[in-house]
Amino acid sequence: MSSNDSSASAQRIAGLALRGGSDSHLRAVDVVGDRTEIFAMNPQDSVEVAAQKLRNWHVRTSAVCDDVGNVAGIFGQSDIASRVVAAGLDPKHVAVREVMTREPVCVDVETDLMTCVRLMRRHGISHLVLTRTNAEGEQYFGMISANDVLGVVARLATDDGDAWFRDLAG
Repeated sequence: MSSNDSSASAQRIAGLALRGGSDSHLRAVDVVGDRTEIFAMNPQDSVEVAAQKLRNWHVRTSAVCDDVGNVAGIFGQSDIASRVVAAGLDPKHVAVREVMTREPVCVDVETDLMTCVRLMRRHGISHLVLTRTNAEGEQYFGMISANDVLGVVARLATDDGDAWFRDLAG
């Protein structure tokens, strides 16, 4: 995300906070902001290729999509460490589909941010897959991470954000 995208997203979040700081105003799409790049891996990618993609994209986790764009799973740095390196597998010869996390938690981009936080906490995860429903069905839209949420928390660290923080702590 460029600095202009980040600035526009921060202004939007600050404006929402000033209107009351309620989690019902902040949605997953507000956190994603103006990101235009959506990253997805192929299930047949080798773990080595997938690791290079994560590095080049500057992300920790990515969706894994089939040929028609359906989310088949997610794959990230923790999968590389725990399911490949720690298991003694060769990243050049293991396909992402063999070690990805299947059936990731997905939410619509319109889902309120507090629901996203609660889902991450309940499932002990740091990423949610974002989808958007349109005429063609449910389409992959991107991901929201715990780090994205922390960015919002930092921006809401004002008196106007007190109600949101109480909800977050609860």
